[in-house]
Amino acid sequence: MEWIPITEEGFITESAIVTQLINNRSKSIVTIGLPGWGHYNDTIAYMPLPRPINVDGYGWKSEYKGDELPQIKGSYIVQIQGTTKERQGITHIIEAYFETEKERWMRTPNGFEVIAWRRFPKPFSNEQK
Repeated sequence: MEWIPITEEGFITESAIVTQLINNRSKSIVTIGLPGWGHYNDTIAYMPLPRPINVDGYGWKSEYKGDELPQIKGSYIVQIQGTTKERQGITHIIEAYFETEKERWMRTPNGFEVIAWRRFPKPFSNEQK
């Protein structure tokens, strides 16, 4: 997928992967942005979230496919799935942090497990316009 620059008046209308400027606009990060994010909070570009692994497995890694857990600690795009009776069949795509020393996912809601993950893309840069 490719980055879509956000115009001065523009904003995203659904959750998406975004490039956001931080530290007085001197550094960019990639995260998952929420509907309504735009230039007012220094979001400069976006791309749609990836399709779930059960719809399009391209780019996803999963223990269920025989992949090893990530070898690098950090934030990832993850697909989570409900593990309790109340959450059975519910899936979401969110950002989670993988802690390599403990080999576990952090920042995931209770009652859900990570079933797939992928790295975030490199941040948008003005050279990509």
